[in-house]
Amino acid sequence: MNETPDPEGLSQAVQKPDFLTKKEIADRSQVTIGSIDKWMKLRVIPFYKIGRVVRYRAAECDLALERYRQKARR
Repeated sequence: MNETPDPEGLSQAVQKPDFLTKKEIADRSQVTIGSIDKWMKLRVIPFYKIGRVVRYRAAECDLALERYRQKARR
């Protein structure tokens, strides 16, 4: 097999997207897009905004939501 070098790591970026859209985060968290909007407004979850584009990192959102985890009662 003759593989071409990938100096910029483009194939890795295509395989595993680093940033997710609002819909992807909502689906992943099993909530509505409206809930994501509210969480953004309240600064519950971190997000990146570049111009009009908003993106999220799944690991950062998971970590932020972990603060709201309720422990089981005995």
